[in-house]
Amino acid sequence: MLAFFTFVAPRINIFGLHGFLLHTTLTQTYVHINPFADGLPPAWSLVVEVSFYLFLPLYALTIGAVIRNRHPFTVELVGLAVLFAIGVGAIVAIGFGLDVPAVTVLPQHLGAFALGMLLAVTTTHPWDEHATDRLARIGRSAWMWWTAALVALLAIPFVLRLDPLEAPSAVQSIGMNFCQMIVGLCVVVPVVLGPQDHGAIRRLLRSRPAVYVGLVSYGVYLWHWYILRIVADWLGWRLYDGNWIVVLALALPVVLFAASVSWFGVERPVSRLASRVGRANTPRATAGSS
Repeated sequence: MLAFFTFVAPRINIFGLHGFLLHTTLTQTYVHINPFADGLPPAWSLVVEVSFYLFLPLYALTIGAVIRNRHPFTVELVGLAVLFAIGVGAIVAIGFGLDVPAVTVLPQHLGAFALGMLLAVTTTHPWDEHATDRLARIGRSAWMWWTAALVALLAIPFVLRLDPLEAPSAVQSIGMNFCQMIVGLCVVVPVVLGPQDHGAIRRLLRSRPAVYVGLVSYGVYLWHWYILRIVADWLGWRLYDGNWIVVLALALPVVLFAASVSWFGVERPVSRLASRVGRANTPRATAGSS
C-alpha cells in the first residue's frame, strides 16, 4: 500500500529511508511525526496492535508465575483489573496533556484490551450448567448490545461535541476513549456469548457477503483512506466536506476490489508461505510418541 501510493498513484511521502523504515516496521508513532502528513494515518492502530502482540507473552508468563498454588480464574480477573486500571489512568493522563509514546501507544488502550481478554477468560472458564446458561442469556439479544454500541458511538459527536478538526478538551478526550471502549465491547459480546444461530444480526454476520468482507477486511482497512481521499478530490470536496454517502458509494467498490487483489495477490500467498515454513521447521514426532 505504501509503495502503491508513493510510486504508482502518488499521494504520500514517507520522507526517505528513515520514514520508510518507520512506516514499514510500524514504529512511526513512537516519534512525533504528523500522521496526516505522511504514511497511512489509520496505521497508528497497527502500531498499537503490534505492541500488544509483544506485550501479551510477557503478561502471560507473569500471570502463569502468579497462578501457582492460587485460584487461576481469580488471578486472571485481578490481572485484568490491573490492566484496566492502568488503561484508565493513561486515558486520564493523556486527557490532561501527557503526550509521550510510552503512554499513548499501548497503555491508553490497555483498558480495551482488558475487556476483550475478559471475554476470552469468561468464555473459556469451565462454568457449571447454570452459569453457562446465564452467560448465554446475557449475550442472546444481539440487537440490545449493538444498540448500546450505536448510542455510545453517537455520543462522541452529539454529546461530547467532538470536532475531528479541533484538539479535544480533557473531558472530550477522556469521554471519547470510554465511548470507544463501550462500542468495542458491545459489538463483540454477541459474537462470543449467546447462541450463534439466533437472531438477524448473527445471520447477517454469517452470510457469505459479510464473511467475504471479513476475509479481506485487513485490505479494506489499509486501502480505504487514500481511495476515499482520491474520490473526494475527484468530486472537488476537501477532507470532511461534501456528502459522505456519495463518497462512500463511489469508493466502496474500488476499496473492495483493491482489498480483494491485496488478499489474493499478497496476503494469502504470504500466509501460505509462512505456514509451509512453520511446518518445515516443526520437529516431526518420533515413532511411538503420543
